[in-house]
Amino acid sequence: MGSSLISLLPIFHLLVLLGSSVNAYWPPSPGYWPSSKVVSLSFYKGFRNLWGPQHQRMDQNALTIWLDRVSGSGFKSVKPFRSGYFGASIKLQPGYTAGVITSLSIK
Repeated sequence: MGSSLISLLPIFHLLVLLGSSVNAYWPPSPGYWPSSKVVSLSFYKGFRNLWGPQHQRMDQNALTIWLDRVSGSGFKSVKPFRSGYFGASIKLQPGYTAGVITSLSIK
């Protein structure tokens, strides 16, 4: 009885290791929001316009920037950050958009 349990020990260790490594690839559990751990601040306290302020609009707590045929818009944080949380929604115009390159550059 004792020797059979000892022979199963390597298999048990293998199952524990596989189970813990597989869980690392799953998304966080529902209800976990990294943004809830971060204090938000208004755009004008944390960022400055670099170019194209005419292509920016503040709506409550969200900044909307857009492109036209001539220019876009850019902004930069007031101070450097080593880490943080940033969210963006990027939307293209409806219809044929094969010539439009949409990018988000975080430097």
